[in-house]
Amino acid sequence: MIGRGIDMCCRRNGYPSHRHCVLIGYFFLLLIFPGISSSSNLSAVRSGPVQRLEKGVFLVASRQMTDPRFRETVILITEYSKEGAIGIIVNRPTDIDLSEIFPGIDMLNEHVGNPYIGGPVHPTFMSVLMNSRDTRKDMSPVIDDLYFGPGAGFVVELISGINKDDKLHVYFGYTGWAAGQLEFELHRGDWHMLSADIEGIFDKDPQDIWQEYIELVSGIWL
Repeated sequence: MIGRGIDMCCRRNGYPSHRHCVLIGYFFLLLIFPGISSSSNLSAVRSGPVQRLEKGVFLVASRQMTDPRFRETVILITEYSKEGAIGIIVNRPTDIDLSEIFPGIDMLNEHVGNPYIGGPVHPTFMSVLMNSRDTRKDMSPVIDDLYFGPGAGFVVELISGINKDDKLHVYFGYTGWAAGQLEFELHRGDWHMLSADIEGIFDKDPQDIWQEYIELVSGIWL
């Protein structure tokens, strides 16, 4: 049942089943050894232009972005190091009901909305972003009160035990760049950088945030 729901989600959103092999080994090292996360400023601040590429940064697709997989996207960088970068698209919700994927979990839709397409890499891979005031030692911190966790089993565990004050989004797939690739795309003008904020992920209408952020960075070329 879980596999059928995931496949349906991918088909509806037009993502091919392909992987960026350069990043797979690195990504799974992060899953096994979460302590190797790159250092970053974990302050949860309102979005504003930044110059340093690091974990906890929003990438806002430029108006000139031609790749349909990333046009008008906002991506949260969840891991960054000299090895490359990993991120999650935060503004592409699906119309999938999570109860189709996780049948039998009571009160599911009361706490967790529709899943999102996190990116074209490994599109059946599931992960979560969670806003919690409680320290989550089982997850990787991104900014203050925001945590990232991978894996379908982990998703089920989190959903089943979520606190009423926590916010949680589920994602299929992720975005990835090999060493130097994202820096090249930034230099080419494909992306703008903003400091990430929790409101942009959980509270704002995902259909509106790209327009809001691109207007914020209008006139800034990176």
